[in-house]
Amino acid sequence: MTSRSLDLWTFRPLDLKTSRPLFYVILILFFFNGPVFAGALDMTRLGIGARALAMGRAQTAARDLASIFINPANASAIDRFGMVSMYSNPQEDLYDTVLGVGFPLKEGAMGTIGVLSISSIVSGIQSTALNNNGRAYPVSSFGYASKLMMVSYGKEINPTISAGASLKLLAKEFDGISGGSANGFDMDLGLIFYPKDNLTLGLSAQNLLPQGWGGLKWGTGLNEEIPINFKMGASYSPRDEIEVLVDYDSISSFHLGAEYRPGKMLAIRGGLESFPNALNFSLGVGLKLGNLAFDYAYYIDPGLYSNSAHYFSLSYDMPYRSLELRPFMPAERPSPAIS
Repeated sequence: MTSRSLDLWTFRPLDLKTSRPLFYVILILFFFNGPVFAGALDMTRLGIGARALAMGRAQTAARDLASIFINPANASAIDRFGMVSMYSNPQEDLYDTVLGVGFPLKEGAMGTIGVLSISSIVSGIQSTALNNNGRAYPVSSFGYASKLMMVSYGKEINPTISAGASLKLLAKEFDGISGGSANGFDMDLGLIFYPKDNLTLGLSAQNLLPQGWGGLKWGTGLNEEIPINFKMGASYSPRDEIEVLVDYDSISSFHLGAEYRPGKMLAIRGGLESFPNALNFSLGVGLKLGNLAFDYAYYIDPGLYSNSAHYFSLSYDMPYRSLELRPFMPAERPSPAIS
């Protein structure tokens, strides 16, 4: 892949205090440059974990560790410590990494806390200028980094309802550009309903803080609000080895995914996403060895095949027995010393 370039009509070093229009152009290019940057404002929109990517990013009612960070109410389903990670290199200069952990309190009886870290780094972005013949040539290069830290909590309210909340801490930076860094935070809320044993319904409201409270504040003084997104979804298992997930969100996208588990070790997955002007497809597999799981997804973008990408995840669930101390049985107690 060739480095991305921006045509700048100046030879001076970039100073966004005096070049705000240029800064706005850079933001627009990043936030709307195809599916790769679809989650530039809210990084969780890219999906958490390769399992979700393989199933069309339908996660609102997925009830696994990764789904805590899409709908915090899903945390109520986690009753033992676990970890999930994801890595992808969608384009030559773009690297995405995800790491999440879940901490159940008293095996989930007091709820579960989830902590997530996401980073997306782009390097080798070139700024160019025009010479006297109207040809562009490189002037300098810079990088872009976007990071998110999230803390989620969810708990069962009663046997049919669970609720949760998440706090997001966000940071973004255009390396080497004065004023090109931003920090901020936002908040999500979620609910889960269990109308039947094999049916789960989920609702999630993302980025709820009002303008002036949430969003990002850039070094230039620009305040950037993160759009509110409402998600609703369902998980249905007609048989023990089959799960179907469906999501709809208020940013005009429909997500459908299915998983088939022919055995305890293998899972086969596929997904479909419907957008106003395109259909995106995905597929993947999962391999589980004891408490360790490996997941792979291939996200196919028929609108722009260069945006199709491979995603890899590793996850781990601690065995139940490691969470408890086995009490002494009377016969095992040490005999008193004989004086």
